[in-house]
Amino acid sequence: MKKLYQYKIGQLLGSLIVLCCLSGMVLPQEKTPTADEKRDAEKAWEFLIKAKGGREKLHSITNMLYSRSDDGNRTQLYVFPDSKWDYGDFEETGRRLEIFDAKTATSYRLDLFGITSQYKTDPQYGNDVFVFDQVDLLLETKWFKPELLRVTQEKDGRRQLNVIETLVAKRRVDFVFEPKELLVLETRWHDDDGSVSYKERFFDYMEIDGIQMPQKISDGLSYISRFDKFKGLKHPVETKFLFNVNYLPDLFSNPQPAYGPDAWRHRSQHMPGD
Repeated sequence: MKKLYQYKIGQLLGSLIVLCCLSGMVLPQEKTPTADEKRDAEKAWEFLIKAKGGREKLHSITNMLYSRSDDGNRTQLYVFPDSKWDYGDFEETGRRLEIFDAKTATSYRLDLFGITSQYKTDPQYGNDVFVFDQVDLLLETKWFKPELLRVTQEKDGRRQLNVIETLVAKRRVDFVFEPKELLVLETRWHDDDGSVSYKERFFDYMEIDGIQMPQKISDGLSYISRFDKFKGLKHPVETKFLFNVNYLPDLFSNPQPAYGPDAWRHRSQHMPGD
């Protein structure tokens, strides 16, 4: 009976959206912030930037190596603002490598034997997509900063939390933090209808080259249906970060097979444990 009720509700909501489109109506848009709201958001954001490590250090980052282990091992090298080398070794699919070269606007997919697909993309692809990873993990860089809207408050049990609402590439993104700690605890990504479709939660911050970075991250999403609410987060996975690494000069222009997680590495680059 409950499933039938949910199904009928879904049908009704779907019909309402169709009617809105046919009648020329649009779904609610983000409320325009007042000047005071934007000013408060800017002040709160400056506190976050200072606690993160400072704008000077953040803007000095030209690339970021990001490793995590969930359902296998994954290593991603972001060369800012818009190129990415993405290696994964997963139990179900094995080794695979995806590369986006911003200079030629070309995407590659590779396995152990070489290139499996190669195709041209919109030159803005890297800017439109990788901006999310930059602001999610670093808040801002030399190339990207969210558009700040307002600050709101909420409670998590007895804990008082502040939420900075922003726009990133025209998409609503919230940054949640404790006023005393001033380190982001959670980011929330919204769909056009205002619902939360993706979250990341950050744990156990430590300083890396003067920047506060989480040692564990949990994430979760729900794209099954536009009527589904956010389902919940995965268990936290361990993360590692390095900044401004020395990578192979032809890493993007001459893609090599998916040899391993260190295949990006120039011989001059020393790694922890070397």
